[in-house]
Amino acid sequence: MATAKTAATKKPAVKSPFALHPTVSARSNLPTARAQDVALSPDGAVALVIDGRAVRLFDTRSAEAMMSTAPLSGAPAEHAAWTPKGDRVATIVRQPDGDGVLTIWALPSGEALHRVVVPRFGTFSHGMPGVTAPVLVFDEAGATLFVRSTTDLKPEESALWRVDVATGAASSWCVPVKALIESVLPGPDDVLFLCLASTVAMTWSAWTWGAATPLVALDGVIGFDSVITNGHLWVVGQSRWAYEIDWQTLRANPTEPSDGAAIAAERTRATPLRAERLDELAGRARGRWQVDHFTWRRASEESAVRDEEQFTGPRSSPGVRAYLHTEPFPAAQCARLGRGVLLRDGVSLCALDHVRDRVVETRLVEDLKKCVPDGARMRSVSVGGSVVAIVWDKTLGGGASLVSVLDVDLEALGLA
Repeated sequence: MATAKTAATKKPAVKSPFALHPTVSARSNLPTARAQDVALSPDGAVALVIDGRAVRLFDTRSAEAMMSTAPLSGAPAEHAAWTPKGDRVATIVRQPDGDGVLTIWALPSGEALHRVVVPRFGTFSHGMPGVTAPVLVFDEAGATLFVRSTTDLKPEESALWRVDVATGAASSWCVPVKALIESVLPGPDDVLFLCLASTVAMTWSAWTWGAATPLVALDGVIGFDSVITNGHLWVVGQSRWAYEIDWQTLRANPTEPSDGAAIAAERTRATPLRAERLDELAGRARGRWQVDHFTWRRASEESAVRDEEQFTGPRSSPGVRAYLHTEPFPAAQCARLGRGVLLRDGVSLCALDHVRDRVVETRLVEDLKKCVPDGARMRSVSVGGSVVAIVWDKTLGGGASLVSVLDVDLEALGLA
């Protein structure tokens, strides 16, 4: 007589607090209490969560805690970054005296390899909303770590630290421009791409370490964060424009004037999409101040164009392509996602991809409980391979948070 088979216990489906694109699915929700930041390993298998300034490591598939007895787990931190190979993690924490302590850890042992003191450490950034400043950035080889430090909001004290990952040897350099360093992006041939900000202008520029002048400096390219993907640089953060930069072409033609016809064509393409998105968000508005916000946003679209034509407008020239956002809010953070770019603005996560002669913007994740980024619930985002992790503030500053881990089908999205 055949024995009846016992039905396998089905694992309950993971619920996501967000509206998800068909190419996105929920992988897990990590059990955190006061998460401020998250950093995924390069393959997305492990999440390093800074939870109440304590480091906690999770398996993103099972949502179970990892390495609970390793020295790294539980260490204090404010920011963290993985090497591209996933064999090292860097964390930094501010001390009561104002200095920062940078630690480089080995994985999977969790052993502390080097500790470096960063004098007068600070992390201020102009980016809004809910900025997670790109403080720690490894180069592509994982051999050098760059630390961005800005103390007491003083531009003249904005500095970069360069740390040798193998030895822990460190040196610093103050860019000879009185401007805040918003972000640093290590590029090819030891070039550093910097987003700079000052009271006079915000400029994107390319430098070599210790140089007195930049290799290239551009007005009209404004941003708070940047990333290299598919061989091109993206600069994001401005509420209207993002920029895709072909560095080799730009370096060969750094003084070529901006093309007004290209800017006009981009406005023609994207302005109706922005208006449609504003109407959609306005339909979710709750309360008088949100209604007033969208009334102001509609009016500001026209005045923004007038200001761009009168003052320093967006740049589009050989090597630089200006792209007008469909999403109407400033991008607070970006990351590489396949061959494209993932943007966080506090209300949504969007993917950008350059297809033929245009940029395609796809909304992957949306927080339907918010229609404006003020008091944003999306506080931080990290990408590892095809996995995305988001720190979501459940109570808008009340102390309870959630780390939502998502899988993105890059092939279906066209970003593989």
